[in-house]
Amino acid sequence: MRKSAQISDSTGAIGTPEQREEIREVIGTNEIRIYPNPTGGFLHIEIPGEKENNVNIRLYDMKGRTIKEMQVTDEYIVLDMNSQPAGIYILSIMVGEKRKDWKILKD
Repeated sequence: MRKSAQISDSTGAIGTPEQREEIREVIGTNEIRIYPNPTGGFLHIEIPGEKENNVNIRLYDMKGRTIKEMQVTDEYIVLDMNSQPAGIYILSIMVGEKRKDWKILKD
């Protein structure tokens, strides 16, 4: 018999641990953490130790329109997606000259 647990994140989004994922990836020498994905509204982004390079964050909808754009200096960012409708978005993070993109699902 398989047991399943329900979790709730700080946004109030509910799901099983298998459904709520954390993205961990390296850009240059920085490990980026992005969670939860899917998100119920608040997307957390951690870029520990990054102070030397410019960090630009952009959120696009699936039509390529820029929804949010910001240059950050903090290691911990909370991206508020509450005003956006449910759907798939592209999160782009550029650290110095290195860029990576991820699909983010908004519940």
